[in-house]
Amino acid sequence: MATLLHVKYYNYDKWEMEEYARKKREAEEATASKDGGSGGSGGDGGDVALDELCHKEEMAEREKKQRLEQTAVEKRDKMKHQAQLHHQMAMAYKTGDEETRKWLQKRLDPEAIVKR
Repeated sequence: MATLLHVKYYNYDKWEMEEYARKKREAEEATASKDGGSGGSGGDGGDVALDELCHKEEMAEREKKQRLEQTAVEKRDKMKHQAQLHHQMAMAYKTGDEETRKWLQKRLDPEAIVKR
């Protein structure tokens, strides 16, 4: 028997926007009931500022997450490239291509990488 995933995992961006709208609506309802339904913009200015602050924090969090994902992708690509160079060096060694092997060995030397 399999457990179904939460709805948010099927389309996370859509769920996040709906959740933001729901929280905003709930905050407005709470403010309206707190103010007693009185007209005027006395309490609305604070709510708008709070909503903007929350939205900015969410956007900053999302941007941070995207940067981390991008960094992970870049690291993975570098590791793949390094593995490819190791393979090329092994093939150069097997075929007797000393010039290519030395060049690849020099390039893959950890001390040389640190100096770059």
